[in-house]
Amino acid sequence: TDDGHVMIGTTTEGYSSGDDLTIATSGHTGITIRSGTTSEGAIYFSDATSGGAEYVASVVYSHNTNAMVFTTNGSERLRITSAGKVGINQTDPKTILDVRDSGTARFMLRSDSQTANNGARIDFALGTGAPASGNIYAAVHGNITSTSGACQGELKFHTYSGDSLTERLCITSGGDVLL
Repeated sequence: TDDGHVMIGTTTEGYSSGDDLTIATSGHTGITIRSGTTSEGAIYFSDATSGGAEYVASVVYSHNTNAMVFTTNGSERLRITSAGKVGINQTDPKTILDVRDSGTARFMLRSDSQTANNGARIDFALGTGAPASGNIYAAVHGNITSTSGACQGELKFHTYSGDSLTERLCITSGGDVLL
């Protein structure tokens, strides 16, 4: 167009913050970035024409290591290896999820529900079936016990017994340990 927009398969621009290139079809649509077998394919985000601000953020696929890398503020923040391991602030993840922080590392599970008997839960499971299929064999549950004023919480530990998860230990908001 006269104002510099490029449109393929359409004459209607995309969303106003992303309308410089619009590709439209009536089926699956995509973009291919093809690079050499030991090279990288990348998208860089820049707010300058020189120095580090030319590549302050990026999405890079390394064909040499078959890893996908995401950077922000000029540093690698997330890597997905060819083995499916995810590193957050970790360039060589050793486990399925490897998180590194220069201070106190925290991992948060957050539930939007603020009703009693809800919260966030970590399930330990076997197999590929859905949790309803009974493949969960243990769980740790951060539970909300009250919704009046400041929420009170408890930490519950469950194990599989018979055909369901059974609570085995509870640490109450007052610090009591219940078996």
